[in-house]
Amino acid sequence: MVDSLRLRETTTDTSLRSTTGEAGLRADAFVVQTSVAQYTSLTATLTDYDVDSSSWTVSVRWVIDEDVTDTVPGSGSVITEAQVNWSWDGPPEFWTDGATLFTQTTGVGHTSPYVLTGVTHDTEMGQPHWSQSHWMYFSMFYRKLDSNGDTFVERVATTTLLIPTYYNMAATLFDRIPRYYRALDDVVSVAAPNPLERYLSVFGWEADYFRSLIDELMLMNDPYRVHYSSLTNLAKGVGLRFTATELRPAQMRELIYDSDRYFDRKGRTDALIDMLSVLSDSEVSAREFNPTGAAAAAYRRIKFVVTASRLNLITNPRFVGAPSTSGTWNVLTNATAGSITVDHSAATGVTLTTDGSGAGTAYLFPRKTVQVKRSLTYYTSVEGTLTNATARVRLYREEPTSASSLPPQSTYFTTDHSAGTDFYKTLTLRDVRYHTSKIAQKSGYELSPGTAETHAVYIVGSTPVNGSLFRARLYTDTDIDLSAYTLKLTRVDANPSSGSRFDRFDLAVHSGSADVLTANNLTVNTSSQVVDEDTSAVVTKLTNTTGGIAYTLLVDDVATITYAATTQLPSDDTSTYEFRTTGVEQLFPVIEVTLANNSSVTLDKWIFQPFSDHQGTSSVHYFDGSSRDGFSHLSSGSILSDYYWSGAANDSVSLFTPIRTRNRAAIRKALLHNLPLTMSAELTSANYPSATQHGHLIAFDATPGDESAFDPHSWTANVYTEGVIQSNTD
Repeated sequence: MVDSLRLRETTTDTSLRSTTGEAGLRADAFVVQTSVAQYTSLTATLTDYDVDSSSWTVSVRWVIDEDVTDTVPGSGSVITEAQVNWSWDGPPEFWTDGATLFTQTTGVGHTSPYVLTGVTHDTEMGQPHWSQSHWMYFSMFYRKLDSNGDTFVERVATTTLLIPTYYNMAATLFDRIPRYYRALDDVVSVAAPNPLERYLSVFGWEADYFRSLIDELMLMNDPYRVHYSSLTNLAKGVGLRFTATELRPAQMRELIYDSDRYFDRKGRTDALIDMLSVLSDSEVSAREFNPTGAAAAAYRRIKFVVTASRLNLITNPRFVGAPSTSGTWNVLTNATAGSITVDHSAATGVTLTTDGSGAGTAYLFPRKTVQVKRSLTYYTSVEGTLTNATARVRLYREEPTSASSLPPQSTYFTTDHSAGTDFYKTLTLRDVRYHTSKIAQKSGYELSPGTAETHAVYIVGSTPVNGSLFRARLYTDTDIDLSAYTLKLTRVDANPSSGSRFDRFDLAVHSGSADVLTANNLTVNTSSQVVDEDTSAVVTKLTNTTGGIAYTLLVDDVATITYAATTQLPSDDTSTYEFRTTGVEQLFPVIEVTLANNSSVTLDKWIFQPFSDHQGTSSVHYFDGSSRDGFSHLSSGSILSDYYWSGAANDSVSLFTPIRTRNRAAIRKALLHNLPLTMSAELTSANYPSATQHGHLIAFDATPGDESAFDPHSWTANVYTEGVIQSNTD
């Protein structure tokens, strides 16, 4: 533009305009200005109020650094998606935090400004006193792709907007004008009527806004109304030791509001559990006990088990790899006509098909159990399509090995079967996923569940330390109370532990009056197996029927031992272990698909999770350890994320706790300031059995039910002392 208007030499051509280029003004086309670099920005403004719906319209203006692309860069990183989220609590902190306003991708574009209509004060609040003005918070995120093909998410901008109370000050101002002028305002112009009223509405709009600001000043001590930036000062005023940078906004507001409850009960375990449950947004349990070792028996322990905010208990949720009895997932088929084709050639997902003469049933399942705490509610769903087919979910106590001879089912939950004699949950389509209704314990089941577990104990070393030898899970075909049952291991003196073997023992399950299941001449080898010395067979399951009741004993979690004379059973005679009805079961979830002729079924992204169904888009509902929708960042070439696998990818539980590192620091800080001084030392799993001091332990990102896990250091001479377990969900 400057170039096209600059002064010229006019001595050779005195006309004002000329095509020679020597005139005072050039007579050529407009010169496009040089592009300037874009920069990230995010702003929000109010643009309108709808009196009929009592809602506001918000205009969100945004600029991103660069165009989005899916191409892997040669170096550095590129933006693959941009997203704006909003919340009433504070600026959203990660990709799935708050409510999504829009997402910009290579396939879906949005223009700035983005207009959000229907904004009301009580949107997603649920608090009756929030019918007045309130702050609205926005955050913009980039999903980035680096040169290694890895993705991560960054929050790049935030902004705040006050949604005012509609006082209709424009009408108030207009009403203060003499009636004569108001009457003239109606007739002054037909083409543009009411100019005076429209003029005053400009000032009325501003008056509404500033009156709402004054309202906010009057509510500076209300944790649910005060601006996010004032939360730290408000926390100081009530004695909380946290700042807004240490916790999520909703956590800060809840802790401040209920601060008297925590301080009134300070020093009590239940108050501390309540506080930790707010900090973790999940289940928290505490277990108080004394270790049984001679040196440490006089010292008190308290173990806090903090459950992950979200868990996907399906260990291979995307059916990665080939199904097999030695892999991470399996599929069994039972064709009643023709055949069922299983296609797992894609990188993820599985497809089942039948032809015009094929039909039958297929059973798909991970090869690792899910841990179910029966008092909690669980939800399961799977993404896919079902054509000429139906699907349901069942829970089995053992791994299925044959489609024609399935193991016993768990019967603990409320079934979809009309007569209540078959136990399953039907999968029905909702959006792009098939969901079951909630999986919840049926009334009265906990009184006689017909299942219990215990652990056999061994000792090692010249100053003996207890260890768990193996887990034994007992269940019956009839729902009965097993709390009086015990597991007995009687050492066979002819073959004691030595440098080449472990004690030989006879095993019995005792009902309190008689042995109901027995096995003789067993031992444990260095390959983590219980074996029958007479047949060399590996023992994983024992069964017997007596008194009209069928008993099944499952043996697993066998210790890896080293042969030594001091690695032995804790008694030269009989050691006894009580069966415990913990309310926790290890179950195999199975998708049962019934296929008709010409069926086609595709399944992927299976989730089995406690607490909540997490309604929303499929990307919000489903997650696994490879997801990157939470707080994630690039560090020294590696992607660090709050989503992770508890073990190997596609063969372990997936966990998510928002901003995990910061969350753990906050929990440790809460314990430091709320535990008695004598219990403030944090012990580890390695030193708590023997440390000669009081102290506490913390288990982060746990699975519900872990608080009831057997602890061999609470067992001594046929007595297991569990201690006192408290949980915010019991």
